[in-house]
Parts: sequence; structure tokens; C-alpha cells
Amino acid sequence: EMHCIDPESTLFNDMNEECTARWMQELRCQPANGWGMTTEHAGFRDAPSVYLMCEKDQAIPLAWQVSALKSEAVRESWILMGEHRAF
Repeated sequence: EMHCIDPESTLFNDMNEECTARWMQELRCQPANGWGMTTEHAGFRDAPSVYLMCEKDQAIPLAWQVSALKSEAVRESWILMGEHRAF
């Protein structure tokens, strides 16, 4: 299984301590199998896609997020002021 390193500052960097504590309880590990494998199908190519970018994301830099817009499948994009999670 895989865990986020330092999720308080990587995923919840714009939350107060109370909210961070609440969401830390909801955070679950990710299965390690499959990471690093070749993707055989990109489902977003079969349906119109909206790409949501988060300006303060500490897990995926904004420059990388913007580079993903080069895909012809992205029909619309939005930039939010928030961090990694967009809720």
C-alpha cells in the first residue's frame, strides 16, 4: 500500500487545524499494485472532459497541471485558488 508523505502540508495546506484533523481521519492508503504500469485505456477520450486545476496544489505543481491541457480530449478547463483537493 502507498501513503501520501506529509498529507497535512501536501493535501490540506489551506485548511485550519480542525478541518485538517477531520479530513486526516478520512484519508486512506492507496493500493501499490498498478502504480507505474502502462495505462491501456484513457477513458476521458471517450467522453467530453473538464480539467480542474488547483493553483495552490502542493502535490501536483500547477505547471504540470497546465501541461496536461495539451490533450485534445480536454473540452474545458478551470483554475481554482485551492489546493490539491477541490472541495
